[in-house]
Amino acid sequence: MVMGPDQPKMTAKGSETVKNLGGLWALAEGTTNMPDGSLMSYVSTLGYDVSFKEYRGCWFADMSSHLWKQVGELSTDGKTMTLTCEGPSFVVDGATAMFRDVIEIIDADHRTLTSYGEQEDGSWQEFMKVRFTRI
Repeated sequence: MVMGPDQPKMTAKGSETVKNLGGLWALAEGTTNMPDGSLMSYVSTLGYDVSFKEYRGCWFADMSSHLWKQVGELSTDGKTMTLTCEGPSFVVDGATAMFRDVIEIIDADHRTLTSYGEQEDGSWQEFMKVRFTRI
């Protein structure tokens, strides 16, 4: 992850458990280390909303009061989910910004999550990449 402009890349390790809720929702619970060394716990959900005919999810953690509400699209091959949401700006206090998470299924035991923030010019800047391995 990158914590800001001109900051070095940082790495962290964590664990995540994903459960199937009735075939409708994926529920993930995880922990990882924050850049300051403290432990962060989070919960994430993802499922298909038949009423709105779109993928929806949310993400929240014990280090923030914001509920990240996501809306997504699945690629035609079913291996890439792109989720967008609005959340607190990392740059301007009190402002919001748009974010994008891209989940890619590599194989039955590996996936990635790449997070992007929208820039002023409309481009997307990667700030975090997570590599998941089933154990």
